[in-house]
Amino acid sequence: MAATLPLSFELGVGHAFVDPGDAALARRVFINDGTNGAPEKSGGVWDFRLDAAWAVKAPVVTQLAWVGGVRYSMYSGRFKYVGGNEDFTITSDAWGIGVGARASLAITKKLSVTAMVGLDWFPSQTLYGHDSSYSSNGDVVNNGQNDNGRPYGWRDADKAINQPWLLPSVLVGMTWRP
Repeated sequence: MAATLPLSFELGVGHAFVDPGDAALARRVFINDGTNGAPEKSGGVWDFRLDAAWAVKAPVVTQLAWVGGVRYSMYSGRFKYVGGNEDFTITSDAWGIGVGARASLAITKKLSVTAMVGLDWFPSQTLYGHDSSYSSNGDVVNNGQNDNGRPYGWRDADKAINQPWLLPSVLVGMTWRP
C-alpha cells in the first residue's frame, strides 16, 4: 500500500471580461483633456497560476486543501471615443501571489461539488498606454497634467483603470474523476 503525499501542484488559466475603468479619466491621464466623442470601452484579464495544494483531513468533506502560489496577470482595456478620433488600449502585466482554500463534497464515486475561496495580490504594476506609462514604484513616462498643473502619477492612472490589484474570488463547480 503506497502512502500518498498531502502536497500537490496545480496549474490554472482563466479569462474574465472586465469593466476597464473610467473612460473620461483614462483619456485625461493617458492622452489629453479632450472631451469630444462618445466613449465605448471593453476589457479583459488573462490569469495564470501555479499553486501548491496542501491536503488536510476534515469530517464530511471528501477533499479539503489550503492552496497558495504565484500568479501572472495580463490586463487589457480598450477605450474608443466615437466621433472624437481617439482609440487607445491600456495594458499591464503583473506578477503576484495568491492564497485560498478548496473543499469538495462527493455526490457519487466520480462526481463532487467543489468550492474555493481565495485572494490574489499583485503588489507591483506598470500601466502602459498611448506613449505613457505609470508604475506603482513611482516611475512615470510621458505623463500629462491635471487642470491645476499637477503632473498625473500612479494614483491617477490606478484610479482610472480597473486592472487587477487585490482580487477576491469565489468559485463553485463540479469535479469529475475518471
